[in-house]
Amino acid sequence: MRLSQLMVKSQAIQYQMLSQLACQAEPHEVKQLASQLKISLATCEKYLAQINDLARNEQVPLILNRRADQVRLVMGPELGWQAISQLMVVESTYFQILDYLFKQGQFTNGWLADSLAISEATLNRKISELNQILADFNLQVKNGQLKGSKHQVAYFYYQLYSLLLGPDERDELVKNYQIRDYLPYFEAINKGPFKPQAAYDLLLWLYVHQQVSYQDLGQDHSLWPDKIMNHYQNQAIYQRIRHHLIHYYGRQAGPINEADIFCHFVWLLSHGVLSHASHLQILGFGGPITAATNLTIHALSSQGLGQSRLREVVMYQTSQIYAQRIFFTGAVVDDFAISQAKASAYVKSENQIDSLLRQVDKQIYKDNVLGQGDMDLANSMALARLVQYIRLPKPSQIKIGLVLSADRPQVDLVLARLKQATANSPEVTISLYDDQEDYDYLLVGPNQTYQSDQTYYRMKGWACQLDLDHLMAYLEQVASSI
Repeated sequence: MRLSQLMVKSQAIQYQMLSQLACQAEPHEVKQLASQLKISLATCEKYLAQINDLARNEQVPLILNRRADQVRLVMGPELGWQAISQLMVVESTYFQILDYLFKQGQFTNGWLADSLAISEATLNRKISELNQILADFNLQVKNGQLKGSKHQVAYFYYQLYSLLLGPDERDELVKNYQIRDYLPYFEAINKGPFKPQAAYDLLLWLYVHQQVSYQDLGQDHSLWPDKIMNHYQNQAIYQRIRHHLIHYYGRQAGPINEADIFCHFVWLLSHGVLSHASHLQILGFGGPITAATNLTIHALSSQGLGQSRLREVVMYQTSQIYAQRIFFTGAVVDDFAISQAKASAYVKSENQIDSLLRQVDKQIYKDNVLGQGDMDLANSMALARLVQYIRLPKPSQIKIGLVLSADRPQVDLVLARLKQATANSPEVTISLYDDQEDYDYLLVGPNQTYQSDQTYYRMKGWACQLDLDHLMAYLEQVASSI
């Protein structure tokens, strides 16, 4: 499911427009943009004006700068992409239905139609259209409730809200529902504290899963075949994890459901929150995820997986992809992520990646099951990033200097954002500029006075999305030239 599918048609096109503009720092030809979106030039001009009006009215630090027949997106340095996504989707009837169900559990058609200021006939039509979108997840809205496996419901809402809720909104939810109090039970599973991003994702998952359980969304039937569950449940490592999850449920004073425990287990295994050591220890007990991961690594061996360090990183990432394919259905894919992928080397390796997925699926499932909707696209993009990562120069071959004169907190914040963006590229080092050092590339602050014969990029904000996209595009360019 594309996030834009939940939007009003005009705003979906505007969102795709922003997604394309955000993928490049240079101005974009308006005619070319209209052609890419398959709309008329007049419609394109109208939507560009509407985006500026919407941003101004909602006080969102975003503007489309026009110069002759070119347009360039400028975003405030603190503006996150989630805020843009939320701005575009919040007025959609599809989203309002889903959001209401998540918060209230069920509705009557008459009441919800009045609340949304639409007729019951229109509401019924919207529900029918929404069910076509939700088919990727094996979910449907019926009789005022969301029908399907409870675990699929939790997985769907986590995917959706992870694209829409920014840091401030997440922090407020975590605080209001005291979700952080449950973190120690999962740190015990991880055998140590989580990295900030991992904790950030885990807390959202716990909030979503608790809300789904509280609102009694979906049905309790297990999402997974007994054969797959039994393989993991019979392992000592699973029993250790189960022990901590039982204490987690004990803290909530709620019933203990074995399927819920297994759901947390597979979510941890499929979303990159566990430490490498804890994650790889689980893989060591075999099973379908391990088998699929090993097949993929073997297929990628021609890409340069000789070093054990590199193999471990790829194993960690690949196993998450197959955990999602094996245990869940569907994916909510952000149009911005698709635009980024198309602007990178993904297009060059798209057929190769799809072929790899088919090959592994066929051997694991004894059939060609490629056809899981947008989950295939999400998996393909993730594997393509791995291929690009493998092709990056080896450690310490890319040294980037940050030329920035500002107060120390601001400097540290910018460095942290840049390092987080390149966290999966250990070959890259980013540090504050030292004129005694040699650098492969320089990033210069937006208001920094600086002149040099060396190639550098002037940031558009304090490591805003445009800056991060440019940095990743530069790394991909270096990788493709090797």
